[in-house]
Amino acid sequence: MKKLLLLLLFMLSGFSLYALEGEIVYVEGSVDIKYASGDVDWADMGMYIETGDSIVTGDDGYAELEMEDGATVKISEDSIFALSSYESRGETRNAYQCVLGSMQYKFTRAVKADEPRITTPTTVCGVRGTEFTVVSGLDGSALYVVDDGSVAVSAKGEEVVLGALEGVEVAPGSAPGEPFPVLRGKIDYSKVKADAEARFLENPAATMRVMTSQLEEYIAQIQLYEKAFKDLSMELITLREKLFELEGEEKNKFYLENVADKDAQTSYLKLNMRYYAVSSLSMRRHLVGNMYVSIRTKYLGNIDDEKYVEFISEYNAFISLYEKELIPYLVKADI
Repeated sequence: MKKLLLLLLFMLSGFSLYALEGEIVYVEGSVDIKYASGDVDWADMGMYIETGDSIVTGDDGYAELEMEDGATVKISEDSIFALSSYESRGETRNAYQCVLGSMQYKFTRAVKADEPRITTPTTVCGVRGTEFTVVSGLDGSALYVVDDGSVAVSAKGEEVVLGALEGVEVAPGSAPGEPFPVLRGKIDYSKVKADAEARFLENPAATMRVMTSQLEEYIAQIQLYEKAFKDLSMELITLREKLFELEGEEKNKFYLENVADKDAQTSYLKLNMRYYAVSSLSMRRHLVGNMYVSIRTKYLGNIDDEKYVEFISEYNAFISLYEKELIPYLVKADI
């Protein structure tokens, strides 16, 4: 059991199998980098971010990134972009997260189907070599608009495939809507974000319930990976005890045939647990945090208002669940 506890401690250390790097090639206005270490710095051209880092733009901010996997990311004002990684079918893959706001993606190199993963707090998008824009609204909604190529947008277990000059809206906590045609350059993304904020302010408690539901989904995913990790770790303890009894070539052969693959599997399980934990953190800090500030500001002199009281009740329920279930999976630098 002591060995298992040591493994679990290592699991919670912020482990990452793969660090994707991106260079900031253009920046204007207020733009910050939030590093995985917890440090924050002003962004400037020539600086780099890697897996675990975030870019945060202010109301006058804008940034462009060139990623080493061939992607270009253009981050608009009042937006949060996060870079992470996950495991799928035995491979480490990249995840670009539009936590809030809007950003444009362009992939100039051939990519495998469903890789990399593009997400908002409530949706997932698979890329098939393309150029498109994603908007993540304050109410938990999402909008995808494809300029070239195709993407597959998923939410609530349903998927919609978009081709060039098509878009789809995803309402908070819902499956993707019907694809619709778009005219290149004719969508006002600032208005899309403003409309999402207006919908949130109209019924803030409903939005918080959607966020809590999404948090529950993240927690369920973490718990699945944690169970698999614990089971595999117990199996590895037994295998390593046998391994230590062997010597020379017999020991090497036993390791390669019985231990190596399981070691890799535990690393992937840790990576996916980390992915969902950090996704929950981003949603809590950037999306739910912005909701709280907006409502506190709006009802500063009217805290008895029914909308405010209902929102605070739902917000407290979210925070309670987050602190009980998610905090144990984060590290000091996260918090």
